[in-house]
Amino acid sequence: MSNLLNVKIKCCKCNTLIDVNERKDFIYKRECTDESGKQLWITYIDCPTCKHRHYVQIDDVETNKYKNECTSVMTAILRKGVSGKEVPQSQRTKYKKLDKKLNDLRLALIKSYVGKQLKDKQDGYMFVIDEFTVC
Repeated sequence: MSNLLNVKIKCCKCNTLIDVNERKDFIYKRECTDESGKQLWITYIDCPTCKHRHYVQIDDVETNKYKNECTSVMTAILRKGVSGKEVPQSQRTKYKKLDKKLNDLRLALIKSYVGKQLKDKQDGYMFVIDEFTVC
């Protein structure tokens, strides 16, 4: 089965084109906390050539809730489509609203955490995200 979405990013350090679908071994999701102890999940991609880290997504408990709701609605839509049933407009609208809310919340998280210190929950090291890479 072919991928419907082919995501590539260009490394800002060495210009390597990274095919996200083919290089899942360079995609990581780490749990961390901010200075107040708020639980976050940071998704990043390391360039296979120069190892530069590209932060691509940040989630918290609220965005995870919306992501799960989006996934549930999209799964129902896809099941109806595959079985040849008509997908109600209300279901499509619901998905679009959830997806927009999820994207808005993630953008707000990005804006609030650029330049902030975070602590990796697994090994305890502190790091600062200078920028996010938009895919």
